[in-house]
Amino acid sequence: VYNHCDVSMPFTAIDHDYWFHHEPKDRVWSWGPEWNYNHYDPKYDVWPARKYIGESIMYMINEFHIDGIRFDAATQIANDEFLKIIVDQAKELAQK
Repeated sequence: VYNHCDVSMPFTAIDHDYWFHHEPKDRVWSWGPEWNYNHYDPKYDVWPARKYIGESIMYMINEFHIDGIRFDAATQIANDEFLKIIVDQAKELAQK
């Protein structure tokens, strides 16, 4: 799923605070580190989590012709703008 991952995900060891929210919003409902779709890195002019997840989704659409993506508890994603961007990109790619 693309709104959280397991604590053993390699990015948590590489640089947790670069990729994920520092603290879960609600510890009772936390399923592991949540991707931080609000983090922008001006040094590299990139939204790292958006880019990583977006490229992963586009790869699966292009290579495996998937027709859906699972986002558990989508209402808990802090940035719903990212979801719209991904949907628009996926629709465009699927039409090619």
